[in-house]
Parts: sequence; C-alpha cells; structure tokens
Amino acid sequence: MRVRTAQLPCPPAGADRVIVTPGAVIVLDEASAFGPAAVSPAAYADCLGTELASAVTASPGAQLPAILATAVSATASALDLRDDHGPSSTVAIARVGDRKTPTCSSSATATSPTGPPVP
Repeated sequence: MRVRTAQLPCPPAGADRVIVTPGAVIVLDEASAFGPAAVSPAAYADCLGTELASAVTASPGAQLPAILATAVSATASALDLRDDHGPSSTVAIARVGDRKTPTCSSSATATSPTGPPVP
C-alpha cells in the first residue's frame, strides 16, 4: 500500500498525528484538553497512536471499534488519566481489506473514560 501524507505543524509541535502501518492509516485529529490535563495533548496523541498502530499490526482482522476501545484504555492506564482530566482526540482508521480495498471505522472521539468510547 502506497500512502503519502502531509501535516502542519510537524510533530511534535502539533497534536495531530498521521501513522502509516503496513496495512492501515491512522489519523488522530485535534488532540486537545478541556481544562487542566495531567499530560499534554501531544503526549496523549503519541501514546494513543502507538497503541493503535501496534494493535492494527498485531491483529489485522480485528474489529476496529474493539481495537480503538482497547487502545484508549491502555493509553489512559499508561498515562494515569482519570475521567474528565485528560486530553481527547478524534480517531479515524482506514485499512486494506482482504481484497486490497480500503475499509474504514466510523470516526470516534477517544477520551479517557472508564467505559468504552462512544462512536
């Protein structure tokens, strides 16, 4: 799969991330915090992006909402985030299907709640 990306400002200055894996493209858009946060939005985006990239690579056939929920939970745990005290990011994932046609998850807002993210 050939993918070209561009973004401004370049990481780590901004909190947007584009991550390309062998079978997927992950976009984290507008990571932001709504009040005092224990970690920066950029640190949240980096950790969540790493978790997502690892999961889609390790389990290419897994359901994307389940991958997202697990990645958000792992990120919240790794960064010791609590309800309403962490950054959030909109996440979109596109991956190559078995027939080499792209499939997408619905966009979801990933936050650090104790429950699953709401699509």
